[in-house]
Amino acid sequence: MDELDADIIRRTHFPSSLMNERPTYYSIAKSMNQNPSTVRNRIIKLRKSGVLKDIVAIPDSNLLGMKRIALVVSCHNHFADNVIKNMGTIGTLMGIHRVVQATSGLVMEFMYDTEKELDEDIAKVIDLCGEANILFRSPIKGLCTLKDRKKYLPLMDRLIQSPMAGIDEISKFVDINRKTASKRIAEMSRQNAFSYEPALSAYMNNNGILFIISIPIPEEMKEQMKISIVSALGKNLLLVKDTFYGLLTFLGHCNNMHELNLISESILNATGIQGIEPIIAFDSTWHYSESIKNSIQKSTS
Repeated sequence: MDELDADIIRRTHFPSSLMNERPTYYSIAKSMNQNPSTVRNRIIKLRKSGVLKDIVAIPDSNLLGMKRIALVVSCHNHFADNVIKNMGTIGTLMGIHRVVQATSGLVMEFMYDTEKELDEDIAKVIDLCGEANILFRSPIKGLCTLKDRKKYLPLMDRLIQSPMAGIDEISKFVDINRKTASKRIAEMSRQNAFSYEPALSAYMNNNGILFIISIPIPEEMKEQMKISIVSALGKNLLLVKDTFYGLLTFLGHCNNMHELNLISESILNATGIQGIEPIIAFDSTWHYSESIKNSIQKSTS
């Protein structure tokens, strides 16, 4: 993976910080002064090589009137495989990062309506994991302030199913004219109505390692710690994400495990907080969960 690949992944993962449009082949290429066919070919190559599994659009919890939470669960890798394989049966589960550090396990993201619904699905996860411990629960901030959800949700539904689709395809599918569809998608983008997440595969070869690091940080210390950790990651940092309560998440790239261990040590030194351990993951999977489908269906019917 070269710098161009890394830049494309940055823009698919967190486009609002790097460009003014959602990540289609054309908009990514425009923001990078590249040819759209170059970006398309690079994304195809990243998919074929297994680095990039997919790109998904995740609706903001406020837009759906739902809650979102991340759980860090300690379990054996065998059981982690079991959860990933059966995630479609867990209605509120939409995202999984596999943790492969000292403590094997999963970071999972749920979007749900009621605490009862969430508790039932967490019980299913624990059942699939055999022996498992929940190490950390982190609510995820809703950012969207759009009103009149009903007119936006059909577009959201299509964006979830085809995140990089062109405006003509989207407007035809939702049966509104191109100009209106384009205007509403722009409004949704400005109001943080959705985020884009790439499902990333673990890869350790001549191209190095793509990694996700989540770090438990007290909320009142986040801004100070973010500056220190970004500095510690240096050129290895692809992006930083601060949507979790009590967690900072970073996407990065390095050459080998030795370098990753040095990065982990640098982060510990940079934070200076006793008891903090970076949670390092090499794999992520996203899923259009039943809870999101049902919420969109209810709101548009």
